[in-house]
Parts: sequence; C-alpha cells; structure tokens
Amino acid sequence: MVDYDFLRREIHALATSRHFALQEVLCDEVAALALRDARVREVRVRSMKLDVYPDARIGCEITRRRD
Repeated sequence: MVDYDFLRREIHALATSRHFALQEVLCDEVAALALRDARVREVRVRSMKLDVYPDARIGCEITRRRD
C-alpha cells in the first residue's frame, strides 16, 4: 500500500521550501517523490492555478512511468 502520509508530508515540505516558477517543475518533483516507492509503477500529477485569470484555469498534468 502506498504511504500517502509520506507523500502528503513530502509534498508539503517541497511546496513550502522553495518557489516554483513553473508548474511543470513542481509536477516533476512530486512525481519523483511518488516514484521513490519501488511499488509505484506509474504516477499522474495534476496542478491547477485557479486564480490567474477570472475566466480560465491554468494547469499542468504529467504522467511518469518507472523504467
């Protein structure tokens, strides 16, 4: 079973420790965290900025697979 407490804690630490200018970089970092668990074969990470434009949402979604 995936340790979601670990992921939550590490994602929070990552997000509060530095500024990410690009959503793609944040998504890549979160995916790398999930793939540290050898049982995880694939991860999909989605990030949304809800407050950039009043009429649109800006987002990024990536999928990473273990080699």
